[in-house]
Amino acid sequence: MRYLFFFFIFCFASCQNYNSSSADESRFSESDLPPAPSNNPQDPAYQSYVKFVKSYNIIKTRCFQCHTGDFANLVTNEMWVDSGFVVKNDVDNSSLINRLKNFSPPGDMPTGGSSSIPSTEYTILRDWIETMP
Repeated sequence: MRYLFFFFIFCFASCQNYNSSSADESRFSESDLPPAPSNNPQDPAYQSYVKFVKSYNIIKTRCFQCHTGDFANLVTNEMWVDSGFVVKNDVDNSSLINRLKNFSPPGDMPTGGSSSIPSTEYTILRDWIETMP
């Protein structure tokens, strides 16, 4: 019985196609994100890429249903800055953040009801912008 338990744990763990705490998601997702600049978790470029991938996936989940034309082609930090939606290292002047209902004073996104995005996701987006290289 004990071996059967370990077999199921092994099978369950091996079904995951990426490590959610890394940039592996971009390799297994259907997005057009460029590959990570490094595979070394200690490399600042890799850490920045991980933050970007997490942020991109939040934006994809929360915003693409209405903003595909605005956001879908912004697949690098530089593209987000050049678009004007993000001001590098300046969260308070980034329209992406200012439009969110989490922001103070609250913006109007996402639409529908009074709900804002989860605070953990909001924090990830803020951290991505604040620490852009």
